[in-house]
Amino acid sequence: MAEEPQQTLVQKLLFYITAFFILLGTFSLFAFLFLVPFVIEPAFTTIFMEFDEEPAFCVTVQVIKMMGVSNCTWTSCKEGCTKDVYECTQILVNYRISDNSSEWHYTYAKLLPNVKGCGYPPMLNCSVWTKKYVQEGSNFSCYYSRVDPRLVITDLDMWQVYLNLVYAMAIPIPSFIVSVIYLTVAYFYIYNEDPEDGVGRDGDETTPLPLSTPMPPPTSGALTPASEVFREDLASFGHQLKVAMADDLSRESIFTDTVPVSSSNSMNGYVTRFCTFYRLHFFYFFFCRF
Repeated sequence: MAEEPQQTLVQKLLFYITAFFILLGTFSLFAFLFLVPFVIEPAFTTIFMEFDEEPAFCVTVQVIKMMGVSNCTWTSCKEGCTKDVYECTQILVNYRISDNSSEWHYTYAKLLPNVKGCGYPPMLNCSVWTKKYVQEGSNFSCYYSRVDPRLVITDLDMWQVYLNLVYAMAIPIPSFIVSVIYLTVAYFYIYNEDPEDGVGRDGDETTPLPLSTPMPPPTSGALTPASEVFREDLASFGHQLKVAMADDLSRESIFTDTVPVSSSNSMNGYVTRFCTFYRLHFFYFFFCRF
């Protein structure tokens, strides 16, 4: 039994590097897909809503508790952004930009902990948050949106928002791109080296194959109804038979009015001519020997 060739140090190193980039690209892609709904999309939404970083003065004016999916079109806080809400608590507030102003800037605005109104313990516990703002008459600092004044949030840290966005995009995306570039280069230039000068990868000499090998003529022993040669010859024979019969009929039709032609003599003439034409063809053995 022939012994398997031992891998060199370079081959082992190349294998481990390739495996590393495969795992890096896979985990980077899944990490990016995971971060899109939980970090990237909320961060972009917070930036686009243009919240005023100067806190406003808010007062809770109404609390609505509803039950049922159709009634809970929104809730002030829910555990998990993808969770279905069957019981909801809607907190409405009035806010004004300056504490010295006696007029409200907006009334009955929706109060949320963040732009998506959802959180995950222990960073944000909706039960604790709701108890803090659910009492009517409670006053606190809040941040309103310049794009949608009806939206008010209780926590805003734009520096942390930008930082989370950078971390969520600057690590997975470049890692995935670098992995794809390396795997592409490895596939086309490292693992796809063609043998040169008749020498294979293992150093064995190889005999070059001719560019084109003429197909041997079909023999009676190799000719079977299921073979590809039989089907091709049959199709070629039928086509040439139709063309030849059409030419003979067109030539003989000129003399039909003056010289009567017997159908049996005409058919015998077709068979004789085609047997002569295909004498060297394999159909000769099927149609002309009998």
